[in-house]
Amino acid sequence: MCKNKIVIVVTAVFLLLFVQGSAFALSEEAPVDSSDLLNYQYVDRVTSSLSITKGTASVSVKVRDADGDTSKIACTLYLQKYSGGSWSNIKNWSKNTDANQLTMSHTKAVNKGKYRTKAIVKAYKGNSYETITKYSKTCSY
Repeated sequence: MCKNKIVIVVTAVFLLLFVQGSAFALSEEAPVDSSDLLNYQYVDRVTSSLSITKGTASVSVKVRDADGDTSKIACTLYLQKYSGGSWSNIKNWSKNTDANQLTMSHTKAVNKGKYRTKAIVKAYKGNSYETITKYSKTCSY
């Protein structure tokens, strides 16, 4: 009977530590920005992604117009590296389009470290526009 209690206590402690560790990892990898909490006014979806394979970072952003009548979509995509307690831009790319969607993909050689992408999108409808900032998950190399 005593052995069962020990197993239950050890299991409970393990689960508590596992759940705490998972919550910390999520908060580190997924910075909350206002675009995750609000509906977009002029676009339907913005995705920013990053993968690193053998020292090459592959970055991309996709923006889709919600109703097909935006007059312009502009995006600047930043590759950022974490160092000294903050994120710094190491490379950026920009693209504009008069179409109802924008897709951009690039690669960049990287050194060891922790990286993410930051996409700043401006979607125009006539003289009005909305600005959306979207981050990718973090990747370590």
